[in-house]
Amino acid sequence: MNDSYLIVVKLADFDTAPFTNMNIGFVMRDSIHQIFPEVNFAYNDAGGLAKEYGVFSYGMPLEVGIVRNEEVIKNRYIVSNYTSEGNNTYGKMDGAINIHALHEWYNFQNAVSASYDNRISEIIKDLVSDYSFNAVNIDGTSNSQIWYRPFIKEAAFIKDCLLPSAFSEKSNNSPFFCWIDNLGHFNFRSFFEMFDQSPVDTLFLLGSSFMIPNSIIKIFPYTTDCKKYAYLQKRKIFYIDEDTGDLVEEEDSLKDYPKNIKGKVPLYKTNDNLNTQSILFLGEENKIKSDKENQDGIKFNSIRNGLFLERIMLTTLGNLNLRAGQTVNLEINSSKDDDAQFKNDYFSGKWLIEESKFIWDTKQAHSEIVCARQKSEVVSDYLAKKTL
Repeated sequence: MNDSYLIVVKLADFDTAPFTNMNIGFVMRDSIHQIFPEVNFAYNDAGGLAKEYGVFSYGMPLEVGIVRNEEVIKNRYIVSNYTSEGNNTYGKMDGAINIHALHEWYNFQNAVSASYDNRISEIIKDLVSDYSFNAVNIDGTSNSQIWYRPFIKEAAFIKDCLLPSAFSEKSNNSPFFCWIDNLGHFNFRSFFEMFDQSPVDTLFLLGSSFMIPNSIIKIFPYTTDCKKYAYLQKRKIFYIDEDTGDLVEEEDSLKDYPKNIKGKVPLYKTNDNLNTQSILFLGEENKIKSDKENQDGIKFNSIRNGLFLERIMLTTLGNLNLRAGQTVNLEINSSKDDDAQFKNDYFSGKWLIEESKFIWDTKQAHSEIVCARQKSEVVSDYLAKKTL
Protein backbone atom coordinates (compact mmCIF):
# COMPACT_ATOMS: atom_id res chain seq x y z
CA MET A 1 0.00 0.00 0.00
CA ASN A 2 1.39 3.44 -0.97
CA ASP A 3 0.39 6.22 1.43
CA SER A 4 0.23 9.98 0.99
CA TYR A 5 2.67 11.98 3.11
CA LEU A 6 2.88 15.53 4.38
CA ILE A 7 6.52 16.39 5.10
CA VAL A 8 7.47 19.13 7.59
CA VAL A 9 11.13 19.94 8.26
CA LYS A 10 12.02 22.07 11.28
CA LEU A 11 15.50 23.59 11.30
CA ALA A 12 16.72 24.29 14.83
CA ASP A 13 14.68 26.95 16.64
CA PHE A 14 15.23 29.72 14.14
CA ASP A 15 12.64 31.90 12.49
CA THR A 16 11.85 30.16 9.20
CA ALA A 17 11.77 33.41 7.22
CA PRO A 18 15.44 33.27 6.09
CA PHE A 19 14.89 29.79 4.67
CA THR A 20 11.76 30.25 2.58
CA ASN A 21 13.74 30.25 -0.68
CA MET A 22 15.44 26.92 -0.01
CA ASN A 23 14.46 23.75 -1.84
CA ILE A 24 14.69 20.89 0.64
CA GLY A 25 15.38 17.26 -0.17
CA PHE A 26 16.46 14.55 2.24
CA VAL A 27 17.27 10.88 2.65
CA MET A 28 16.48 9.02 5.89
CA ARG A 29 18.53 5.83 6.22
CA ASP A 30 18.38 3.00 8.77
CA SER A 31 20.22 -0.33 8.93
CA ILE A 32 20.15 -3.32 11.27
CA HIS A 33 23.96 -3.09 11.36
CA GLN A 34 24.06 0.47 12.71
CA ILE A 35 22.52 1.74 15.94
CA PHE A 36 22.01 5.34 14.83
CA PRO A 37 19.90 6.15 11.77
CA GLU A 38 21.05 9.02 9.60
CA VAL A 39 19.46 11.75 7.56
CA ASN A 40 21.15 13.68 4.78
CA PHE A 41 19.63 17.00 3.75
CA ALA A 42 20.28 18.76 0.45
CA TYR A 43 19.50 22.48 0.38
CA ASN A 44 19.70 25.16 -2.22
CA ASP A 45 20.53 28.08 0.07
CA ALA A 46 19.57 30.69 -2.51
CA GLY A 47 20.20 33.72 -0.32
CA GLY A 48 23.09 32.38 1.74
CA LEU A 49 21.40 33.27 5.03
CA ALA A 50 21.19 29.68 6.31
CA LYS A 51 24.97 29.44 6.56
CA GLU A 52 25.22 32.95 7.95
CA TYR A 53 22.76 32.13 10.75
CA GLY A 54 24.85 29.10 11.81
CA VAL A 55 21.95 26.69 11.50
CA PHE A 56 24.21 23.81 10.54
CA SER A 57 26.70 23.86 13.42
CA TYR A 58 27.39 20.56 15.20
CA GLY A 59 24.63 19.61 17.62
CA MET A 60 21.96 21.85 16.11
CA PRO A 61 18.54 20.11 16.29
CA LEU A 62 16.66 19.07 13.18
CA GLU A 63 13.20 17.58 13.12
CA VAL A 64 11.51 15.73 10.28
CA GLY A 65 7.77 15.58 10.80
CA ILE A 66 5.81 13.16 8.63
CA VAL A 67 2.03 13.01 8.56
CA ARG A 68 0.85 9.68 7.14
CA ASN A 69 -2.94 9.40 6.92
CA GLU A 70 -3.83 10.56 10.46
CA GLU A 71 -0.56 9.42 12.07
CA VAL A 72 2.04 12.03 13.00
CA ILE A 73 5.65 10.80 13.09
CA LYS A 74 8.41 13.02 14.46
CA ASN A 75 12.05 12.06 14.02
CA ARG A 76 14.57 14.19 15.87
CA TYR A 77 18.20 14.50 14.78
CA ILE A 78 21.28 16.56 15.56
CA VAL A 79 23.65 17.99 12.94
CA SER A 80 26.86 15.99 12.59
CA ASN A 81 28.54 17.97 9.81
CA TYR A 82 27.83 19.80 6.58
CA THR A 83 29.60 20.47 3.29
CA SER A 84 29.09 23.21 0.73
CA GLU A 85 29.58 23.08 -3.01
CA GLY A 86 30.63 26.73 -3.13
CA ASN A 87 28.77 29.91 -3.96
CA ASN A 88 26.80 30.43 -7.16
CA THR A 89 26.71 34.22 -7.05
CA TYR A 90 29.72 36.50 -6.78
CA GLY A 91 29.68 38.37 -3.46
CA LYS A 92 27.21 36.01 -1.74
CA MET A 93 27.39 32.90 0.45
CA ASP A 94 24.65 31.18 -1.52
CA GLY A 95 24.78 27.71 -3.06
CA ALA A 96 23.99 24.09 -2.34
CA ILE A 97 24.54 22.62 1.13
CA ASN A 98 24.66 18.96 2.13
CA ILE A 99 23.94 18.27 5.80
CA HIS A 100 24.55 15.01 7.64
CA ALA A 101 22.64 14.40 10.88
CA LEU A 102 22.34 11.57 13.40
CA HIS A 103 19.46 10.51 15.60
CA GLU A 104 19.10 12.82 18.60
CA TRP A 105 19.87 10.03 21.12
CA TYR A 106 23.51 10.36 20.04
CA ASN A 107 23.76 13.54 22.15
CA PHE A 108 21.50 12.36 24.98
CA GLN A 109 23.80 9.61 26.23
CA ASN A 110 26.03 9.67 29.30
CA ALA A 111 29.47 8.12 29.75
CA VAL A 112 29.44 6.40 33.15
CA SER A 113 31.01 3.47 34.97
CA ALA A 114 28.48 1.02 36.36
CA SER A 115 27.71 -2.65 36.93
CA TYR A 116 24.49 -4.51 36.16
CA ASP A 117 23.28 -7.85 37.49
CA ASN A 118 20.50 -8.89 35.13
CA ARG A 119 19.62 -10.37 31.77
CA ILE A 120 21.00 -8.47 28.76
CA SER A 121 17.54 -7.59 27.46
CA GLU A 122 16.52 -6.11 30.83
CA ILE A 123 19.74 -4.09 31.04
CA ILE A 124 19.09 -2.63 27.59
CA LYS A 125 15.53 -1.71 28.57
CA ASP A 126 17.01 0.22 31.49
CA LEU A 127 19.67 1.89 29.31
CA VAL A 128 17.14 3.33 26.86
CA SER A 129 14.42 4.21 29.38
CA ASP A 130 15.60 7.80 29.91
CA TYR A 131 14.95 8.76 26.29
CA SER A 132 11.49 8.97 24.70
CA PHE A 133 11.76 6.73 21.66
CA ASN A 134 8.64 6.47 19.51
CA ALA A 135 8.58 2.75 20.37
CA VAL A 136 10.89 0.15 21.97
CA ASN A 137 11.08 -3.42 20.63
CA ILE A 138 13.40 -5.70 22.62
CA ASP A 139 13.52 -9.49 22.28
CA GLY A 140 14.11 -11.25 25.58
CA THR A 141 17.46 -12.88 26.33
CA SER A 142 18.25 -15.75 28.69
CA ASN A 143 21.76 -15.18 30.00
CA SER A 144 21.99 -13.31 33.28
CA GLN A 145 25.15 -12.29 35.12
CA ILE A 146 27.10 -9.24 36.28
CA TRP A 147 28.08 -6.93 33.43
CA TYR A 148 30.60 -4.11 33.88
CA ARG A 149 30.31 -0.82 32.01
CA PRO A 150 33.77 0.84 31.86
CA PHE A 151 32.96 4.58 31.58
CA ILE A 152 31.36 4.42 28.15
CA LYS A 153 28.09 5.65 26.69
CA GLU A 154 24.96 3.53 26.37
CA ALA A 155 25.27 2.75 22.65
CA ALA A 156 28.91 1.68 22.96
CA PHE A 157 28.09 -0.51 25.98
CA ILE A 158 25.30 -2.21 24.02
CA LYS A 159 27.31 -2.63 20.82
CA ASP A 160 30.67 -3.67 22.28
CA CYS A 161 29.76 -5.46 25.52
CA LEU A 162 26.18 -6.76 25.50
CA LEU A 163 25.34 -7.46 21.86
CA PRO A 164 28.23 -9.92 21.22
CA SER A 165 27.03 -12.21 24.05
CA ALA A 166 23.25 -11.94 23.64
CA PHE A 167 21.57 -15.34 23.74
CA SER A 168 18.01 -16.61 23.70
CA GLU A 169 16.61 -20.09 23.26
CA LYS A 170 13.97 -18.49 21.01
CA SER A 171 16.65 -17.12 18.66
CA ASN A 172 17.17 -20.55 17.06
CA ASN A 173 20.98 -20.25 17.04
CA SER A 174 20.94 -16.83 15.38
CA PRO A 175 22.66 -13.55 16.31
CA PHE A 176 21.13 -10.35 17.66
CA PHE A 177 21.06 -6.89 16.09
CA CYS A 178 20.50 -3.43 17.56
CA TRP A 179 19.34 -0.33 15.66
CA ILE A 180 16.98 2.64 15.65
CA ASP A 181 14.74 2.66 12.57
CA ASN A 182 13.37 5.47 10.42
CA LEU A 183 10.25 5.78 12.59
CA GLY A 184 12.34 6.41 15.71
CA HIS A 185 11.76 2.89 17.09
CA PHE A 186 14.56 1.37 19.17
CA ASN A 187 15.11 -2.31 18.29
CA PHE A 188 17.12 -5.12 19.88
CA ARG A 189 16.15 -8.30 18.04
CA SER A 190 17.40 -11.71 17.04
CA PHE A 191 17.64 -12.57 13.36
CA PHE A 192 15.29 -15.54 13.71
CA GLU A 193 12.55 -13.59 15.48
CA MET A 194 12.87 -10.76 12.95
CA PHE A 195 12.56 -13.11 10.00
CA ASP A 196 9.74 -15.07 11.64
CA GLN A 197 7.42 -12.04 11.70
CA SER A 198 4.76 -11.47 9.06
CA PRO A 199 5.68 -9.30 6.05
CA VAL A 200 4.68 -5.64 6.39
CA ASP A 201 3.86 -5.45 2.69
CA THR A 202 4.04 -7.19 -0.69
CA LEU A 203 5.94 -5.65 -3.61
CA PHE A 204 5.39 -6.69 -7.22
CA LEU A 205 7.50 -6.95 -10.36
CA LEU A 206 4.99 -8.16 -12.93
CA GLY A 207 6.51 -7.25 -16.29
CA SER A 208 6.56 -4.17 -18.47
CA SER A 209 2.83 -4.35 -19.22
CA PHE A 210 1.83 -4.31 -15.55
CA MET A 211 1.94 -1.28 -13.23
CA ILE A 212 0.01 -1.55 -9.98
CA PRO A 213 0.34 -0.05 -6.48
CA ASN A 214 3.45 -1.40 -4.74
CA SER A 215 5.16 -1.99 -8.06
CA ILE A 216 8.94 -2.36 -8.02
CA ILE A 217 10.41 0.42 -10.15
CA LYS A 218 14.04 -0.75 -10.18
CA ILE A 219 15.61 -3.98 -8.95
CA PHE A 220 19.26 -5.03 -8.55
CA PRO A 221 19.95 -8.57 -7.26
CA TYR A 222 23.50 -9.36 -6.13
CA THR A 223 25.41 -11.83 -3.98
CA THR A 224 27.80 -11.18 -1.12
CA ASP A 225 31.54 -11.32 -1.79
CA CYS A 226 32.56 -14.81 -0.64
CA LYS A 227 35.67 -13.42 1.09
CA LYS A 228 33.37 -11.95 3.75
CA TYR A 229 31.96 -15.30 4.84
CA ALA A 230 34.05 -18.14 3.34
CA TYR A 231 35.92 -18.56 6.64
CA LEU A 232 32.60 -19.58 8.24
CA GLN A 233 31.80 -22.43 5.84
CA LYS A 234 33.62 -24.92 8.07
CA ARG A 235 34.94 -23.92 11.47
CA LYS A 236 36.46 -25.63 14.49
CA ILE A 237 35.48 -24.42 17.96
CA PHE A 238 37.74 -25.10 20.94
CA TYR A 239 37.09 -25.10 24.70
CA ILE A 240 39.20 -26.11 27.67
CA ASP A 241 37.54 -28.71 29.91
CA GLU A 242 37.52 -27.11 33.36
CA ASP A 243 37.83 -30.50 35.12
CA THR A 244 40.59 -32.17 33.07
CA GLY A 245 42.25 -29.27 31.29
CA ASP A 246 41.82 -31.12 27.98
CA LEU A 247 41.11 -29.24 24.77
CA VAL A 248 37.53 -29.94 23.64
CA GLU A 249 36.83 -29.64 19.92
CA GLU A 250 33.58 -29.03 18.05
CA GLU A 251 32.79 -28.26 14.43
CA ASP A 252 30.18 -26.03 12.83
CA SER A 253 29.32 -24.38 9.52
CA LEU A 254 27.02 -21.74 8.10
CA LYS A 255 24.31 -24.37 7.68
CA ASP A 256 23.95 -24.55 11.48
CA TYR A 257 22.87 -20.91 11.91
CA PRO A 258 19.98 -20.53 12.29
CA LYS A 259 19.03 -24.15 12.86
CA ASN A 260 18.03 -25.76 9.59
CA ILE A 261 14.39 -25.04 8.79
CA LYS A 262 12.44 -27.55 6.74
CA GLY A 263 12.12 -26.51 3.11
CA LYS A 264 15.01 -24.03 3.23
CA VAL A 265 18.27 -24.48 1.34
CA PRO A 266 21.47 -22.43 1.81
CA LEU A 267 22.45 -20.17 -1.07
CA TYR A 268 25.92 -21.58 -1.59
CA LYS A 269 27.40 -24.83 -2.86
CA THR A 270 27.96 -27.16 0.08
CA ASN A 271 31.12 -29.26 0.20
CA ASP A 272 31.33 -32.04 2.76
CA ASN A 273 35.04 -32.54 2.03
CA LEU A 274 35.97 -28.92 2.66
CA ASN A 275 38.98 -28.37 4.92
CA THR A 276 38.74 -26.27 8.09
CA GLN A 277 38.55 -22.58 7.17
CA SER A 278 38.83 -20.93 10.60
CA ILE A 279 38.80 -21.52 14.35
CA LEU A 280 37.03 -19.96 17.34
CA PHE A 281 38.53 -20.31 20.83
CA LEU A 282 36.03 -19.78 23.65
CA GLY A 283 38.29 -20.34 26.64
CA GLU A 284 37.27 -22.55 29.53
CA GLU A 285 34.12 -24.58 28.92
CA ASN A 286 31.46 -23.24 31.27
CA LYS A 287 28.95 -25.58 32.89
CA ILE A 288 27.06 -22.93 34.84
CA LYS A 289 23.91 -22.23 32.81
CA SER A 290 24.28 -18.45 32.47
CA ASP A 291 27.99 -18.67 31.61
CA LYS A 292 27.32 -21.42 29.05
CA GLU A 293 24.64 -19.22 27.48
CA ASN A 294 27.14 -16.36 27.24
CA GLN A 295 29.52 -18.62 25.32
CA ASP A 296 26.72 -19.76 23.04
CA GLY A 297 25.84 -16.12 22.45
CA ILE A 298 29.44 -15.38 21.43
CA LYS A 299 29.40 -18.37 19.08
CA PHE A 300 26.08 -17.44 17.44
CA ASN A 301 26.88 -13.73 17.10
CA SER A 302 30.26 -14.48 15.54
CA ILE A 303 28.58 -15.74 12.35
CA ARG A 304 26.78 -12.46 11.63
CA ASN A 305 28.80 -11.96 8.40
CA GLY A 306 27.45 -15.23 7.01
CA LEU A 307 23.75 -14.54 7.51
CA PHE A 308 23.12 -12.65 4.30
CA LEU A 309 24.47 -14.40 1.23
CA GLU A 310 22.15 -12.85 -1.33
CA ARG A 311 20.61 -9.42 -1.57
CA ILE A 312 18.19 -7.46 -3.70
CA MET A 313 18.24 -3.67 -3.80
CA LEU A 314 14.98 -2.27 -5.09
CA THR A 315 13.12 1.00 -5.46
CA THR A 316 9.39 1.57 -5.02
CA LEU A 317 7.11 4.50 -4.17
CA GLY A 318 7.59 6.03 -0.73
CA ASN A 319 6.52 3.58 1.97
CA LEU A 320 7.54 4.04 5.62
CA ASN A 321 6.43 0.49 6.41
CA LEU A 322 9.56 -0.65 4.58
CA ARG A 323 12.05 -0.20 7.41
CA ALA A 324 15.17 -2.04 8.51
CA GLY A 325 14.31 -5.16 10.51
CA GLN A 326 10.92 -5.73 8.88
CA THR A 327 10.16 -8.49 6.39
CA VAL A 328 8.65 -7.96 2.96
CA ASN A 329 7.10 -10.36 0.49
CA LEU A 330 8.29 -10.12 -3.13
CA GLU A 331 6.14 -11.31 -6.02
CA ILE A 332 8.36 -11.38 -9.11
CA ASN A 333 7.34 -12.71 -12.49
CA SER A 334 9.55 -15.01 -14.51
CA SER A 335 11.75 -13.46 -17.18
CA LYS A 336 10.78 -16.23 -19.58
CA ASP A 337 7.49 -14.53 -20.38
CA ASP A 338 6.14 -11.01 -19.89
CA ASP A 339 3.09 -12.38 -18.13
CA ALA A 340 2.25 -12.24 -14.42
CA GLN A 341 1.01 -15.83 -14.38
CA PHE A 342 4.60 -17.16 -14.52
CA LYS A 343 6.23 -16.54 -11.14
CA ASN A 344 9.97 -16.44 -10.51
CA ASP A 345 10.15 -19.07 -7.75
CA TYR A 346 13.77 -18.31 -6.93
CA PHE A 347 13.44 -14.61 -6.10
CA SER A 348 9.81 -14.52 -4.95
CA GLY A 349 9.03 -15.01 -1.28
CA LYS A 350 9.87 -13.48 2.09
CA TRP A 351 12.97 -11.31 2.52
CA LEU A 352 14.38 -9.38 5.48
CA ILE A 353 14.88 -5.64 4.99
CA GLU A 354 18.51 -5.11 5.98
CA GLU A 355 18.66 -1.41 5.15
CA SER A 356 16.13 1.17 4.02
CA LYS A 357 16.15 4.69 2.65
CA PHE A 358 13.14 6.99 2.60
CA ILE A 359 13.92 9.61 -0.03
CA TRP A 360 12.19 12.96 -0.52
CA ASP A 361 13.45 14.76 -3.64
CA THR A 362 11.48 18.02 -3.06
CA LYS A 363 8.52 16.74 -5.12
CA GLN A 364 7.79 13.12 -4.23
CA ALA A 365 8.86 10.27 -1.97
CA HIS A 366 10.22 6.88 -2.85
CA SER A 367 11.80 4.06 -0.87
CA GLU A 368 15.02 2.24 -1.64
CA ILE A 369 15.56 -0.94 0.36
CA VAL A 370 18.15 -3.70 0.56
CA CYS A 371 16.49 -7.08 1.11
CA ALA A 372 18.65 -9.96 2.31
CA ARG A 373 18.46 -13.69 2.92
CA GLN A 374 20.69 -16.66 3.67
CA LYS A 375 18.42 -19.48 2.58
CA SER A 376 15.71 -19.87 -0.03
CA GLU A 377 12.47 -21.81 -0.12
CA VAL A 378 12.58 -23.16 -3.65
CA VAL A 379 10.20 -25.59 -5.31
CA SER A 380 11.04 -29.30 -5.34
CA ASP A 381 11.74 -29.41 -9.09
CA TYR A 382 13.99 -26.33 -9.10
CA LEU A 383 16.85 -27.12 -11.49
CA ALA A 384 19.72 -25.88 -9.30
CA LYS A 385 18.43 -27.25 -6.00
CA LYS A 386 20.90 -30.16 -5.90
CA THR A 387 23.87 -27.83 -6.27
CA LEU A 388 22.81 -25.49 -3.45
